Amino acid sequence: MNRNQVDHISVGSRGEDIAAMYLEQNGYRILHRNYRHEHLELDIIATDDTVIVFCEVKTRSVAPMAAAAYGRPSRAVNLQKQKNLSLAARAYVKEYPQSGKRLRFDVIEVYLRRGCTGTSHTDILKVHHIRNAFHVTPLY
Repeated sequence: MNRNQVDHISVGSRGEDIAAMYLEQNGYRILHRNYRHEHLELDIIATDDTVIVFCEVKTRSVAPMAAAAYGRPSRAVNLQKQKNLSLAARAYVKEYPQSGKRLRFDVIEVYLRRGCTGTSHTDILKVHHIRNAFHVTPLY
């Protein structure tokens, strides 16, 4: 693994930590992180006791003034990614039945200051929570 790949994984992992903290601060309870089913993964699975939320976290490390130039991180959640998330969610619901709870797919965009590790609050430029980012056919 080269230095860029390690940095990318580090930024992504930090973004997931920030997203989980954001969800908890906003009344969600984290059920699972990095849930895996075969080759598929769900970054964060959370609940507010009425809804199970499958969160895909997309993190970008950018210079403050150039954030818009790279495009929205959520654009990386294309149709194929949505299908994969849906399949992983289906496996999760089968493994952990969620009686009576609605299901929702969210995307959380985390923007970090370029060159920072995200370990300080000043490293976090923005957290953008997109609720109901996409819809899939019922999982039950």
